[in-house]
Amino acid sequence: MTPQQQATLNTTELKPCPVPWCNGVGEVVPNHIGGFLVECTRCVLKSARHYATANDAAKAWDARPIEDALKEKNATLREALEKIGTDYNDCRTYATLDDVAEANFDTAVNALKDTTPAQEGAVDR
Repeated sequence: MTPQQQATLNTTELKPCPVPWCNGVGEVVPNHIGGFLVECTRCVLKSARHYATANDAAKAWDARPIEDALKEKNATLREALEKIGTDYNDCRTYATLDDVAEANFDTAVNALKDTTPAQEGAVDR
């Protein structure tokens, strides 16, 4: 392996080890047949396959379909919660406006009575 290839391996930033209790650092290492794999420097977990390039090995190590699905679901739930919060605040505003309208209803009716001439035969409420 050339020094340039070794430098590329060492600078590849990988996700932590997928083992929940480990959280060690993954490292791309060459295998004995000219390919690459990723190995955890803490618990020595290795990628299940060997890859032709260091980049392919790193991509495979970083691919976490379940984690990605959970992040997507989490984002969907956050959006729903934000909408619920917005709807709740809107409802509170509407309730407040209703309260204001109800409190001022009698005042508005009296103001209309004062400005509208009485009609003959009209019933005063």
